[in-house]
Amino acid sequence: MHGPALDHDQIKTYDRDGFLFPLPLLSVQETAVLRQGIEKTQARARNVANMFQYTFNVPHLVIPEVHTLVTRPDVLDYVEAIMGPDIMLWAASFFIKEAKTSDFVSWHQDLRYWGLDDDAHEMTVWLAISDVTPENGAMRFIPGSHRSGLVEHRDTFAENNQLTRGQELAIDVDEGSAVTVALKAG
Repeated sequence: MHGPALDHDQIKTYDRDGFLFPLPLLSVQETAVLRQGIEKTQARARNVANMFQYTFNVPHLVIPEVHTLVTRPDVLDYVEAIMGPDIMLWAASFFIKEAKTSDFVSWHQDLRYWGLDDDAHEMTVWLAISDVTPENGAMRFIPGSHRSGLVEHRDTFAENNQLTRGQELAIDVDEGSAVTVALKAG
């Protein structure tokens, strides 16, 4: 760790709620460079058989700017502050919601979506590469729901659900307790 990435209160908030935001990371210029790198690689990949899917599913392996992002010392410092120094990047991916789309991501638990066990020690780092608001699909969390263990999900195969099988929680969600994670790009 290069320095104190998170203070004691931030770590307590993450432990209590299961999420923590906003955290400073990229400048406006750095975010623009990242977005340009993603868009440039995706534009080139559209013309290469089977390549475009890799820009979404393993972008850190095919987009240099994403590889740089996931190996940045400040990103790793945030993760280490919560997870400890023994960390591994398991995956990187994009959920891109174009303007005026009806695409969505249903209520789900990442562990269940990824097929991991309840005792998996994992976390997700979410970086907005454009401003994210409630109107354009900001992510929402239920504080403390990470303490309930894995719950059942059902596959809906809903047409516009960005999850692979349209997975969604098979329980009612108290949306009134949800916290909307509105973020500025970067």
